[in-house]
Amino acid sequence: MNAELEMRNGEEEKRGILPMDPTLVNPPRCWVGLYREDPVRGAQWRHRRDGRSVIATVESHGGRLWAHVSIARRHSPPTYADLCYLKEHWLGDCRALMVFPPAAVHVNIHPHCLHLFAAMDGVDGLPEFSRVLPTGLRVI
Repeated sequence: MNAELEMRNGEEEKRGILPMDPTLVNPPRCWVGLYREDPVRGAQWRHRRDGRSVIATVESHGGRLWAHVSIARRHSPPTYADLCYLKEHWLGDCRALMVFPPAAVHVNIHPHCLHLFAAMDGVDGLPEFSRVLPTGLRVI
């Protein structure tokens, strides 16, 4: 059963990570929520003008909770700007990871979809790769 709901302007509130219930995300008004009762597919949104789609779930992996958000375009892969937008409006100010798994476990359900993952506890296990030079400039 699908129910289209008008979302409030997500720029009103800045949040951290995706809430446990992804349907509570408030993206900008140009996104329409398409909620399904299927917990595997998660909460879904479609952009009113350009047809981009977003799916968000919170899943347990390795005994920890992870936010998983994906963005897809109809005829081409999402851009870097799309991924930045997705992170800002669905995950907030946290570290998000794009995973390139080994071929044996690679999943490709949609040819024009990319995914971001973020640890719900804020600890992803990776070191900080950037450093600050004596001049104050942050580099990798």
